[in-house]
Amino acid sequence: MPLARWFHSALPLLLLLAPARAEAQCGCKDIEDLKLRREEVLAAQQAFASRVKLAARTPYTIRDKNFLKAEVQKILNDLATQRGRSTHATGETSNVGVMNIKAPTDCLREGIRQHELVHQQAAFDDMKTVLGNMWGDSEGDRFSWRKATLAEYILEEVRGYAQEVQFVDQQLARLLKECGKKPVLERDGTSYHTTGPTSDHENGATPPAGPRPMAKPAPIAKPAPIPKPKPI
Repeated sequence: MPLARWFHSALPLLLLLAPARAEAQCGCKDIEDLKLRREEVLAAQQAFASRVKLAARTPYTIRDKNFLKAEVQKILNDLATQRGRSTHATGETSNVGVMNIKAPTDCLREGIRQHELVHQQAAFDDMKTVLGNMWGDSEGDRFSWRKATLAEYILEEVRGYAQEVQFVDQQLARLLKECGKKPVLERDGTSYHTTGPTSDHENGATPPAGPRPMAKPAPIAKPAPIPKPKPI
C-alpha cells in the first residue's frame, strides 16, 4: 500500500489516540494556576518570537531546536524561581500527531491540549507529504524531513502558545465574573495567595473584625503579536 494511502487510512486511529477534551474544565480553584500559566505562556511565546528574524534563513536541525528549547526552559525556570512555584504543565506531540500531556489539573491539561492541537494539525499536514522520508532518516523529525527553516519551527511554537493563551484568557474572564471575586496573585516570599472583597467566612473561618484592604491587581500583559518570517 502506498505510504500516502496508508496515512489517510490510519488518520482516524491517530485521532482516537489523541487526548479527549477535558469534561471538567476550569473552576474558581483554578484561577491562581491560570494566572501563573499565563505568565509562563507569554514568557515562552515572547522568547521564541524574538528569535524568528535570526532563524529565517537558518536550516532547521534537531540540535538547534533542542538548543532553543533549552533557552526557553531556562527562562521558565527563572520565572518559577521568581514566583516561588511553577504549574508543572507540559506537553509534546509526536511526528505522527500523538499528544503526551502532563498537568496536575484538568484545567491546565486543557490549556496544554489547546497548544498541542496546533502541533498535531501541523503533524498531520506534514505527514501527507513527507511520510516517505521517515524511512531514510530515522534520526530526523517532520521538520527536517520537509527541509524546513528554523523559523518555521519557531513560528509553530508561537502559534501554539497563542492558542493556549487565548484559552487561558477566556477562562479567566469567565471565572473572574462567575466566582464573585477578583483573585490576585501576590508573592509573599515563597507562595501565592488569593485576595479580594470576599471574606474568609465563606470557607468556615471567623470573619476579621475590620475590613480587609484589597490588593491592587498587577496589569496583565498583552500576548505578543505573531511575527511573520521574511521571504527567503
